[in-house]
Amino acid sequence: FFEKIPLFSERLSLPWRMSLRSMGRNRFRAAVTTLGVLFAVGMLVVSVFSRDSMDNLMVQHFGKEWRFDFKVGILNPVKEADLLSISNLPGVSVAEPIFELPVRFHFRSRSREDVLFAMHPGSALGRVIAFDGHELDFPEEGFYLDWYAAGILGADTGDDIEVETILGLGPPRRTTLRVVGISRKAFGSASSTSLAVANRLLNEQGTASGMVLKADPDSSETLEARLVDMINVSSVTSRQKEIAYLDKNLKYLYYSVGVMIIFSVILGFAIVFNASSLSFSERKRELASLRILGFTIGEVSSLLWKENLLLLCAGTILGLPFGKMLAEAYAAGVSTELFTFEAVIYPLTYALAAMGGGLFILIAYWLAVRGVRRLKPVEILKAND
Repeated sequence: FFEKIPLFSERLSLPWRMSLRSMGRNRFRAAVTTLGVLFAVGMLVVSVFSRDSMDNLMVQHFGKEWRFDFKVGILNPVKEADLLSISNLPGVSVAEPIFELPVRFHFRSRSREDVLFAMHPGSALGRVIAFDGHELDFPEEGFYLDWYAAGILGADTGDDIEVETILGLGPPRRTTLRVVGISRKAFGSASSTSLAVANRLLNEQGTASGMVLKADPDSSETLEARLVDMINVSSVTSRQKEIAYLDKNLKYLYYSVGVMIIFSVILGFAIVFNASSLSFSERKRELASLRILGFTIGEVSSLLWKENLLLLCAGTILGLPFGKMLAEAYAAGVSTELFTFEAVIYPLTYALAAMGGGLFILIAYWLAVRGVRRLKPVEILKAND
């Protein structure tokens, strides 16, 4: 096929023509080798992408959603004015009220229990993350429905959903709210609205169930101790401790990544080594003839290398997008209502996967063609087929 293209065939040197012809004569082996490289490179992408996704997850959760240092939960909802004792503590630089309201969504014939997380629009310490990753403000009216709840309910932007409060204090109330968008939290499942809307659901005004605080770095430990000792405080969540806990558990992820990388390299190495060895064994007579004709060891070895190089390039080019497809399927499979795993792959990961594929190709090729130096052309040509 390539030799029928005039401009292409005229520029091809003899070694490249021989390599292409060898691939054409052994199409099945060439296809299997390409598939082997494709799967190996794809698995390398899947092995390393989890590091990128976890890094993105941490940035989204602690850099965009959680802009505060402490989240303080109150035993029972109180008026915002009653939270001044917390905001006036030494070391608190910014304090904003929040409301975490347990609700039950009803849409058509389906229902789903969730949490409405509410803050004032324009909040400096919290944001809503849209499904596509953009930062959003808390809405004046309506609410952002969590993507997991949206999937269960079959609801989308613009739908009117009946919201039932299940706080446990007072009778449950039902109100219809409009979905103004789909949100996606990194950890946990929660829909988002404004404090005014949350209060209206309860037929209240100016109430909150907690506060989020920005603390001075030098007084964080002292402030946390004071918050824990306060009478009406039910929970204190430290952003720094959450990050430390996740970092500690990520070490186990890196172990599994290492195991996957090892298996990926073994897979690619085995396939390429096997293909190179077969190619060398089948072409011993041809290579011996070239040696007698005056080809050097390097020139003879380059024939096999050019063939492997073409298969490596083809497998790598196809393996990188294949790895992305595997990563997206893996991310979708492990994402739950408590943990949203998104397939994020940095350019460095693609580069490392391609370099890793090239490395085991080189090693496998070198091991497979060591016999070129040990070729005995006269004995091989004398041997009967």
